[in-house]
Amino acid sequence: MLNESKIAAKRDTDELFGYPDGDKVSELDVLVGTLRPEVQQSYQSYKAEALLLKLTQDERLQEIAEKVQAVTDEVANAVDLIMRQMLRALLFTEKMTQK
Repeated sequence: MLNESKIAAKRDTDELFGYPDGDKVSELDVLVGTLRPEVQQSYQSYKAEALLLKLTQDERLQEIAEKVQAVTDEVANAVDLIMRQMLRALLFTEKMTQK
């Protein structure tokens, strides 16, 4: 289960930065420890940075969605107010023409 999540995290970071398959260090190389410790540490650091970047992007998208929702609510309220005023004017006009 843990290995699957590590592999998924690596896949996400590779997709995020668009590395072709030939340039990838395999997750097995890292897990088995066939790479030098500096390379493994660098690789883990790279993955952590990529995941933090993705989280930051997701947070920004969430903020944008919340702002869009707030603007949508304000526009809906404005349209509702306009419709009420138009209805009031229409009823007033109808009342005046009946007299």
